[in-house]
Amino acid sequence: MPQGPVQPRILLPTGHKMRWLPTREKLATDPRFARLAGFLFSRPWLWALNRRAVARGVACGLLVGVIPLPTQMVLAAVLAGAAHGHVPAAIAATWLTNPITALPIWWVALQLGSLATGVPLTLPDIDWFSVAAVWGWMKELGQPLAIGLCMAAALLSAAGYATTMVLWRLVIVRRYRGRHAGPAALRRRAVRAAGRPPSPRS
Repeated sequence: MPQGPVQPRILLPTGHKMRWLPTREKLATDPRFARLAGFLFSRPWLWALNRRAVARGVACGLLVGVIPLPTQMVLAAVLAGAAHGHVPAAIAATWLTNPITALPIWWVALQLGSLATGVPLTLPDIDWFSVAAVWGWMKELGQPLAIGLCMAAALLSAAGYATTMVLWRLVIVRRYRGRHAGPAALRRRAVRAAGRPPSPRS
């Protein structure tokens, strides 16, 4: 008798669920992921929370999220699946590009593209608080914009991978030290929390 997909083993450095990540149940009800359901939900390793999988997922999400496309989350999920990354982390990483962060990210991308191609940037007289106006100007730039977006995506992806790996490691080390602290260290911590100076014997 065919069996359903095996539930992944969750490996969390903090001992609780990461609530900011989208759940399998939420994605299952999203029509954008209907065609990917068979691919995503039949592979439990794409949902296991471990350091390398989450770092790969974040890198995939940032790589796709910088480029303004209407299907960012779907593309991030597909890319994370191909790279054996954590799918919810990849989808969440695409949220980096939003109405608040989009303009600074695109401006950095334009600067990178200008440096790479040698095409100088001239600022037009437009409403800089309008995403549509700024994006219309950026589309007219052509090659500097395309190259700059690719460079910014690659840099953010690499930085996201490295940052996730380092932060995950720091959390694990901190929790390990907290669990294996000696009795004297625990007594000193308790005394400091109570606002009394530690005794010489501690």
